[in-house]
Amino acid sequence: MTRTSPARVLVAAADPLVRRALQTILSGAGFEIVAETSSAEEALAAVAKRNPHVALIDVILEDGDGLETAETIARESPDTRVIVLSAAEDDTKAVRALRAGARGYLRKDIELEALPRAVTGVMAGEAAISRRLTMRIVDELRKTPSIGPGLRPTVSELTPREWQVLDLLTTGSSTADIAIDLVLSPETVLTHVKNILKKLGVHSRRDAIREADRLRIGTEGNGEDGGAAPPERDGA
Repeated sequence: MTRTSPARVLVAAADPLVRRALQTILSGAGFEIVAETSSAEEALAAVAKRNPHVALIDVILEDGDGLETAETIARESPDTRVIVLSAAEDDTKAVRALRAGARGYLRKDIELEALPRAVTGVMAGEAAISRRLTMRIVDELRKTPSIGPGLRPTVSELTPREWQVLDLLTTGSSTADIAIDLVLSPETVLTHVKNILKKLGVHSRRDAIREADRLRIGTEGNGEDGGAAPPERDGA
């Protein structure tokens, strides 16, 4: 996006009144609506073709589960930031969506002026969630170990698959080990590792592990030397 190019937004909801309201609000705020659809299939096709900056996905779609659609977009199109919309603030669904890579979970009756701000914030790397939901996430974090594989930030540039690879790197797994565990080719694993290093701004697997630890405990890191990383198991 540039100063002369508005942010591209996709809107997916079964209810035509919801779609029309979202389109009116966002268009009036200067966003470009690149697609408006009622179905999961059309939403996924539009994301692949138009590469929107943000996808607003209602949990209710005509031909599928909006949460599954949001999860698919977050996994397969990481450049598109996903915000899930719901008639009610369901904590379980919200945490599921956020764990899968969504950047926000909002009620459809959000105040008109708040939605453009939420979309802009998500594009800037923020999370679009209510204060009450924030406390639910804090409670979830309190139930998990303070650090280690499996614990991931709610908002991250890494895809769910990249976090899986990074978790295995943290345990000392080699490229061959990861390929076997995730049923991937070694070449695909190496591609994931390369993307992880690039997104984390580091130059080695050891630094990526340290940076992941910092992200898990919610601190800033730059890949500099810190604590010891686990040794890599024998193998490629």
